[in-house]
Amino acid sequence: MSKYFALLITIGIAIAGCSSHAKFPWSLEGKTVPKYNIVSNEEISATEPITFALSVVVSPDISKEDLTTVSQKIIEELPRHNLVTIFYYSDPKQVHDAFTVGKAWWGVDDDKNFPPPGDYSHHVLKVERK
Repeated sequence: MSKYFALLITIGIAIAGCSSHAKFPWSLEGKTVPKYNIVSNEEISATEPITFALSVVVSPDISKEDLTTVSQKIIEELPRHNLVTIFYYSDPKQVHDAFTVGKAWWGVDDDKNFPPPGDYSHHVLKVERK
């Protein structure tokens, strides 16, 4: 009987530990995140869906793969959300113009299935390198 009780406690702790962190469809473990500077971070919506728009300065010669890694890092550090758009620039003076390096979009790729903020099981990340 005590074996079953210990097993139930272990399972409960494991489930509670897993539920406290958002799950993303990637892992940054072992990856080097290139330098970046968030110049502007704006929460566009006052109610759900929670939407963020960011302007970020990166190296002008950053690769698409590294741009993806930076996007993943930024998305992981945001509070719960539904949609994130990131515009990348090579110079902070360009931020009010069209993006110069690339852009990233993170959200649900289906209008009919819109999960609550923090449920990222239906999200996709699309990164464009200019």
